[in-house]
Amino acid sequence: MKKMFENNLDALGIKDPVLADRVMKSSPDRSWRILTTPNGQVTARKLLENGSRSIHSCIDPKREATRWGSIVPNTTGVMVLLGFGLGYTALELQKRGCGESLVVVERSVGLFRLAMEWVDMTSLITDPALSWLIDEEPAALQKILPPVSSNLLSYRIWPPVTALYDTYYQSIREILERRILEQRLQMEPDLGRGLGKLLSEMV
Repeated sequence: MKKMFENNLDALGIKDPVLADRVMKSSPDRSWRILTTPNGQVTARKLLENGSRSIHSCIDPKREATRWGSIVPNTTGVMVLLGFGLGYTALELQKRGCGESLVVVERSVGLFRLAMEWVDMTSLITDPALSWLIDEEPAALQKILPPVSSNLLSYRIWPPVTALYDTYYQSIREILERRILEQRLQMEPDLGRGLGKLLSEMV
């Protein structure tokens, strides 16, 4: 575990020194439990007041991520992943080449640190097409997203994680939906005029 964390942290220090410093200084989140699956992979469970919740399969997390990724349509634009967890879904999106670039949003730096301790993330960390938004205010996403006139934007969520921080991810989704709508209005001016007329009739 220690060696895995050091390797991931070293790679992150080259790609994003500020984030690497935040992760290094963060305290381990004691509300998480790491479990080993029958095939030797790792999964995580969040301890809650009324029980606990697993964020990946307790049998085969990689296979679960593969099935999830199989229904994600490819895109030539920017793909945003809401909820990193232990990184299985992000690794699957990377393997499938979903999007020209990938933005990963994770609310909990403690969970991100946990992933760095247990999963080899060096291929993600060193990927020049990947950007991170880890435990930052939703508004910070605006600085990462491409201009409205640039590449198309789409997003996917990993519900077992996003459900733990529902308010945060709802704010993220509102920003993304607004940007996607702006892109559609720019590409389809008639749609914009139609919406404007509809809104005026509703007043």
